[in-house]
Amino acid sequence: MTILLSTFNGERWLPALLDSIRAQTHGEWTLLVRDDGSTDRTGSLIDAAANDDPRVRRHDDDLGNLGPAASFMILLGLVESGCFAFCDQDDEWLPDKLEQTLAAMPGDPIAAVYTDATLVSATGEVLHPSALAERGLSPDRALPFGQLLVNNAAIGATMVGTADLARRAVELADDRPVLMHDWWVALVAEHQGTLACHRRSTLRWRRHDATVTGGRPSGIRGRSARRREYLRWSIDAGRRLSSAGHAVDAGHDAAARAIGALDPSAPGVVALSRLWSSHGVRAWPMRRQWPLLLAVALGRTDQ
Repeated sequence: MTILLSTFNGERWLPALLDSIRAQTHGEWTLLVRDDGSTDRTGSLIDAAANDDPRVRRHDDDLGNLGPAASFMILLGLVESGCFAFCDQDDEWLPDKLEQTLAAMPGDPIAAVYTDATLVSATGEVLHPSALAERGLSPDRALPFGQLLVNNAAIGATMVGTADLARRAVELADDRPVLMHDWWVALVAEHQGTLACHRRSTLRWRRHDATVTGGRPSGIRGRSARRREYLRWSIDAGRRLSSAGHAVDAGHDAAARAIGALDPSAPGVVALSRLWSSHGVRAWPMRRQWPLLLAVALGRTDQ
């Protein structure tokens, strides 16, 4: 098991995270850390952890600050065998996190599983006992592929995948940037193999304004701009997956081709509505469909 951790100015959170990883009931792991240009004591904390535990290894390169998605994609390309697990610097893992997730792994060569998480504040106060429920996801079913195309549903910090999935995700990215590494890996897993969900919480998932992916935008225009950015990425992802071929389901290929055929600069409300009815490409739960349609109506996605 290779745990992938990209850090950036995380000295406040790292000690608790590292303690929770060392406390795992599944002890056969290697923690591979790439620091993304921290200016605080993060690097020193990583070095100290590596000196204390040979399972902690630091990956150094001269690429500087890349942002979380690109940094994690570099780490993903270093996975050689077995399974990998994404890890966020500001979370705390429950002791049986790895044990639970590995037990829920599908048997396919290209596969991933994500779990639920307990949503907490910067100070550790519980905000919601189920991060999946807080996202509006049904506890009874997996998110259909058409909805995964426009919803980053899988909680990346909980995700475990196979080495074959890591290689396929890096191969299909083809050295081009991805908007979110976890969203891309979830899409590749579902399109090319199996993406499963384990509904039990495996970590305390911290939400705060200083996360490297940024806080939630406020106001109609801010949220609409974010939605347009996501839709532009969804179109790009659909095109990449369409060119990959060999989908496990013909419907997945059809949905990927359909969204990839949209004009990314002006997809149009009518075109989105057709995708909704013909391929199930829509935001979910339904209350999130209207912000998506409104975002498209308010402006072009290339703005």
